[in-house]
Amino acid sequence: MNLSRAVGYIIRNEQRRTERSQETVQESTVRRRIRNEADNRRRPKRVCIRNDVEEHNCGTMSEQCGFCGAVYWKEEKNTAHKYTICCHDGKVQLPAFPDAPELLKALLTENSPDAKNYRQRIREYNSAFAFASMGAQIKPPRGTGPYCYCLHGQVYHRVSPLYASDQHKESYGQLYIFDS
Repeated sequence: MNLSRAVGYIIRNEQRRTERSQETVQESTVRRRIRNEADNRRRPKRVCIRNDVEEHNCGTMSEQCGFCGAVYWKEEKNTAHKYTICCHDGKVQLPAFPDAPELLKALLTENSPDAKNYRQRIREYNSAFAFASMGAQIKPPRGTGPYCYCLHGQVYHRVSPLYASDQHKESYGQLYIFDS
């Protein structure tokens, strides 16, 4: 694409943005309905449904790793007839998980109104606390291949402060605070 053509696209897009910013709600609704109807006409009308697909049953996960106790399907044995994906014949040993805090145990096991409420809304609570970012140091790759980045060191999650300090520019979650 040559430069004049790219500039033409940019100018046309800016004109469209300006026009759309001046639309009434009704005009915007009509424009979107027309666009959606055109998109629907381009989509295929028929969907191929097959009823002759055979069921495949893997059986039960009845096999166990002799080292760590991980469960497997019988067909997951390697060429040496062992299950090694989990702990590589006992070479990898992870420490046991620490006990859950008492409050969390109570919320997961008791039948109190608070515990029932917690279990009903557990996904909402998880989503609320999942507002974290991944931190990494990015080192540009050598060569002319496609863009990618390598993560070096420990990958961890962090939640930034609600407000940026005077020395730092707003980033991540701080950008979502419009009026405080």
